[in-house]
Amino acid sequence: MSDSKDTETLLQTFKEKMQDNVEICTKPNLEALPTLSINTKNDDFKASEFTGNIEQDWRITSFTSIEQAHRRQNYFTESAGKKHAVFDDAKDYDSQNAIEISTALLNENESNILDLPRGKQVGTALHRHFENCYFSDLANTEEIDKLRQSLQLDETFTESLQNWLQQISHTPLSNEIGIALADLANKDCIKEMPFYLAIREHFDVEAFNHTLKAHHHLPSESLQFEQIQGMVRGSIDLVFRHNGKYYLVDYKSNFLGSTLADYNQEALKKEMLHSHYDWQYLIYTLALHRYLQSVVPHYDYARDFGGVFYLFLRGMNGEPQSGVFYDRPSVELITELDGVF
Repeated sequence: MSDSKDTETLLQTFKEKMQDNVEICTKPNLEALPTLSINTKNDDFKASEFTGNIEQDWRITSFTSIEQAHRRQNYFTESAGKKHAVFDDAKDYDSQNAIEISTALLNENESNILDLPRGKQVGTALHRHFENCYFSDLANTEEIDKLRQSLQLDETFTESLQNWLQQISHTPLSNEIGIALADLANKDCIKEMPFYLAIREHFDVEAFNHTLKAHHHLPSESLQFEQIQGMVRGSIDLVFRHNGKYYLVDYKSNFLGSTLADYNQEALKKEMLHSHYDWQYLIYTLALHRYLQSVVPHYDYARDFGGVFYLFLRGMNGEPQSGVFYDRPSVELITELDGVF
């Protein structure tokens, strides 16, 4: 009873302080809810039986998976004398897992930057460097030091790496557009752009090969791959905008040879075809084309898409287009590929 009176006194004091801003009402007693009963009956449950069909060919694939499947298919169709070279994976780095340092790199001649360590770790480190740095600051001492440590090189290579990254960032990508990586503003760039390219029905390999034969200017071999449906997944290293046009960039750390001649236009074209990188950039271009259609008002491929740059980093020495492969797929090619996918 004392607690009840104390409560009433406190409430009355509270009401007086709040004046007319509060009204205190007595809440009626509520009846307790009945206790829920538990059914202890032993029912014999049985799972429903699924009688539907699940399609087995829907999947998410990638350019690398498609290219490797092509090479596996080739393995069983090529002659035994050619089998030893069939399983080269199409990657943007050399196939060695561990870092290998060429003896040529051990002297301090900067031209031997071509003989930098090779392997997946090198490709990953370079990609990370390009992703994390402004292009105008690729040779930043602090970031170069992180890159050097990732490549497991001692401090004597800091200056060579700085000079090389400086050359890469200032290599003119094209005489026509007159731009280098260092000229790109960060606001005009999307780095490591992921995408899922939906295959509308089934991927028709024959239609793909026919389209390339009819509209692709490079003599690409026919793709050998089973029909699938689903999505193609990938990540574009760089998309940038310049003078109203959109460009696609892919970095390659592949070792093509120890001289700059190994990175001339003829050598790059040969590597693009050997590793089927043209398939890759056609898929990437189509993915970017569909994306731009959805986000850019009045987008028109013929007017707004500038082309594709594949940058073979080891061959970029500051000279125009050194180590740079460029292509701009035709409107007809991309339009027909859009129907194939």
